[in-house]
Amino acid sequence: MLQDGDGSGKTIVMAMVIAWHILNKVANPQDARFSKNVLVVAPGLTVKSRLAVLEPAGAGNDYEAFNIVPSALLDSLRQGKVLVRNWACARLGERRAAQEAPQRG
Repeated sequence: MLQDGDGSGKTIVMAMVIAWHILNKVANPQDARFSKNVLVVAPGLTVKSRLAVLEPAGAGNDYEAFNIVPSALLDSLRQGKVLVRNWACARLGERRAAQEAPQRG
């Protein structure tokens, strides 16, 4: 979890960690320490929309905008998948799963 003030660079730090994981997984597919699939949970809809820049294939992504990875590695980075979800949606999914679960007793 990253907590800091507005404009402190939290999204850039997340982009660097995501890029590190995806690029290492692409280079070493059998290495269980890395993943090409990343889940980012946002605390609200406003933050969720701002974090869309973490999707490597998305327009205006931070990887290209801030030169986080060399342009030669962008195609490798795009092999990863980043899902940004709202915390409230995750909680709703838990409630639905609990409702659909068979009742004991």
